[in-house]
Amino acid sequence: MVSESFEANATQQQAEKTEVTKASFTISGEAIAYFVLIALSLVLLLAELDVVPMSDSEVPAALAAWHLVFPDAPGDFVQSNSPILFWGQTLTFSIMGGTEFASRLPTVIGSLLLIFLPYLFRDRVGRSQAFVWSVVIALSPIAFVAVRLSNPVIWSVLFAGLFLNFLWRYDTTKALPDILWASASLAGLLFLSEPGGLILGVIIFLGGVVAIWLTVINAPLELDIPGDEVIAFARDWLTKLPWQYIVGMLVLISLIVSTAFMSYPSGMAMVGELIADAVMGIFQPLDFTTPSFAALTTLLAYDPIVIGFAVVGIIVLFRRGDVGFIHRFALGWVGIGLLFMLLYRRANPGHALWLLLPTTFFASYLINDLLMNRQVMMYWSENFDTDSDTKYWWVKWVLGVALLFILLMIAVHLQEMGRIAIRLPQDLNSEQLIQTLQEPAYVTILSSGLWVILTSIIGVIGYFLAASIWGNTNSLQGVGIGFMVFMVVANLTSGWNTAVVGADYPGELWHYRATDSEIYLLRETLFEVSQRDTQGFPLIPITVYDSPDTSLMDSDGLVAWLLRDFPNTQFVSTLPEVQRDQIVILPAEILDPDLGASYVGQSFTIYNTWTTGSQNFAEMLAWFTQRQLRPESVLVDRVLLWLRADVYDGLPVNERP
Repeated sequence: MVSESFEANATQQQAEKTEVTKASFTISGEAIAYFVLIALSLVLLLAELDVVPMSDSEVPAALAAWHLVFPDAPGDFVQSNSPILFWGQTLTFSIMGGTEFASRLPTVIGSLLLIFLPYLFRDRVGRSQAFVWSVVIALSPIAFVAVRLSNPVIWSVLFAGLFLNFLWRYDTTKALPDILWASASLAGLLFLSEPGGLILGVIIFLGGVVAIWLTVINAPLELDIPGDEVIAFARDWLTKLPWQYIVGMLVLISLIVSTAFMSYPSGMAMVGELIADAVMGIFQPLDFTTPSFAALTTLLAYDPIVIGFAVVGIIVLFRRGDVGFIHRFALGWVGIGLLFMLLYRRANPGHALWLLLPTTFFASYLINDLLMNRQVMMYWSENFDTDSDTKYWWVKWVLGVALLFILLMIAVHLQEMGRIAIRLPQDLNSEQLIQTLQEPAYVTILSSGLWVILTSIIGVIGYFLAASIWGNTNSLQGVGIGFMVFMVVANLTSGWNTAVVGADYPGELWHYRATDSEIYLLRETLFEVSQRDTQGFPLIPITVYDSPDTSLMDSDGLVAWLLRDFPNTQFVSTLPEVQRDQIVILPAEILDPDLGASYVGQSFTIYNTWTTGSQNFAEMLAWFTQRQLRPESVLVDRVLLWLRADVYDGLPVNERP
């Protein structure tokens, strides 16, 4: 009996161990969903990452890191204003070499962390909304382009989200590690990411002030307490914060990261540069290639559907009375952020991401609600109160697919109108325009416009018919789902075309001065010459004329990055200094330079610049639908590569004059 009991207990213990082992290897559906999302995002972010040429906005940070890794690199040293990007690029350059891929890889990693960020808030907003939130962030064309262009604003937004998460946790737990992590994230936001991070910190602070103010106003109705008690609670909460630890952590993290544990003491200069650039942005614009209100214009032009979802989500929240402190804070964040987009003069297109987290938060609330199956009362039922059920969940998906086809048809015809409108002659009066549109080459504009109107009318009539049969709830959900799927298609297309397909075309708000892909041909030509002249080592002497009259070939700009592997490159400021040098690079405007010897030259396009000005309706339609510009609106900047005749002929070095 004892042996049987012992064997039974052993069998039971073994079964329990087996169950525990099986449970430990169970992977939840949520984990699989996040893994698939991160994997797909990684594929899109890394695809052809090294094919797109460097933009003007990327070069300074890359050159700063490259000069630390390769001190003999040509050009002037540029002080980085993003410590986190500086050390990330220094690490990847040390491992992979100075390539475009290595330059952009740190920001890709930051973007993946940003996509995963809503997972930290899942206990607050719900697991389903947190995942939808991550999907909306991953689909943002603004975030996608910012990553592909290695814009450090990604790090600002990431640190802002981490700061709010740990501060929220501290409010619940009052644990010291949480406030220390919040302080470290705040240091990253204010002093380690980029100049706009300091501005984003101010936006978040003022958003919190707005949230407290709104809570004070609504306290008598919602909380049944006077507003003074809310103010007293907020004041008491702030005074009880361990400020000595917060300040100490801010200083310590800023010092450690910027100097890499004091191995690079001059790294603190990057923090000073960051603060100086942030302050100067209040008074001076960044450069002539960044237009006014670039961040706000980019937000409205590239992500209008998400903005629409966010606005509707806010309306739904207020109608349901579900507005809490976090919603007021996000709303204050949006309002203050829009104000700073108008006032801050150094806001570049990437700073449209200042509003990424709050807008996608509201949008995810609405999208998550659209995906829920609601009980709906069918009007055609004999008994109005007996046919309410979720068994008609499929109706919203059918309506969503129908609306998707309508939206795609409208988009196709609008693109056709824009494609032809750009060919219309300029400065036509009304009578001339009507006559021109009747010509066979332009009559498609009228037919496409008619199709847009008819399709829109059909969509509106179809909605009311569906609502009369299936009810407003299902019909509105179907409309939302149709726009949601259209958003997925439009955002992926917009982001890819901007960051990859049209990277060298100046018709995007991200690059009014776009780097032409011919720069790769220039670099390959120089490597071919060095292969023949210096046995493959890039040691051939190159002279670059850094003209004071143009920024085309600055010693800290794009040309310096192209020649980063040629240590015997020198930048000179007067033409006599380039005479009789073996390889000379000059602006193409100097057509017949006196180089003191016989040379062979070849032209290379460096920049394509959008000479912005007043646009008529046809040009605006072409830009909005096709990103097309009139040829006369694009200014082409070229350089001439001059090879001395003996170098061009391949004479041995000892036989050259």
